[in-house]
Amino acid sequence: MIYTIGYEKLTVQQLIQILKEYKVDYLFDVRSNPHSKREEFSKINLQRAINQAEIDYHWLGATLGGRNPINEDAIFKLHTQGRFTVICLLCLEHIPQKCHRYNEIAMRLAAAPYESQILHLVPVIDKDLPIVSKVNKVLTGNQAELF
Repeated sequence: MIYTIGYEKLTVQQLIQILKEYKVDYLFDVRSNPHSKREEFSKINLQRAINQAEIDYHWLGATLGGRNPINEDAIFKLHTQGRFTVICLLCLEHIPQKCHRYNEIAMRLAAAPYESQILHLVPVIDKDLPIVSKVNKVLTGNQAELF
């Protein structure tokens, strides 16, 4: 299974809550530059927090970042990994359609020859709650829900 998520409106703890809820095994950070104005989302701090939550963190921005050409071999590896484990692609943008994880990566994964189903997780944030109580799911392009 392949998910994507944007951390723009989340805390690291909310992100981890969602990843746990969806039983994510691997978080793949697809930011070209894994640094953030919000220090908790800078690569080293994020990697530490995610790994402590028993989820494997990997930065793939060199081959799948929005400022670099998307590597077809990396797309194939995502497709293969997503067939056997639960993975989630992470970038900044809250709205998936405004991000390369939707417009470039997921569109390629959804097309032939891969035809992977990708669910984009869009958390609904209630500023009065420390946890995320609802997550909307968006499919890529014209995909039909399989389950």
